[in-house]
Amino acid sequence: MGLSDYALGILPKLRIHEENEMEELWLSADEPEYIAEILEMENNSISLGKVKMLELCSHAVETLPKLKFHGEYVMERLSLEALFSECIAEILNTENNSIDLGKVK
Repeated sequence: MGLSDYALGILPKLRIHEENEMEELWLSADEPEYIAEILEMENNSISLGKVKMLELCSHAVETLPKLKFHGEYVMERLSLEALFSECIAEILNTENNSIDLGKVK
């Protein structure tokens, strides 16, 4: 599944069962306004179920603390791509060790 730019606005509205297995999830946001609503949410509030490969690009990297991963599942690959420092400015202000990724190979 992939969501980009304004389509990211539906991510918090999706109900994804925690036992759901997704081969790949790709999120990309070229502008910060595409993720503004998500950034106002609580951390770990968007449940993704079991995701084998997660790729976050540009401003979508900032959504990482908001994502909740299945506790017992092992993610095979995590890819974060931010070409400009403003794409990760807010996430750099979070406390160290505060983003729970679960298990990643």
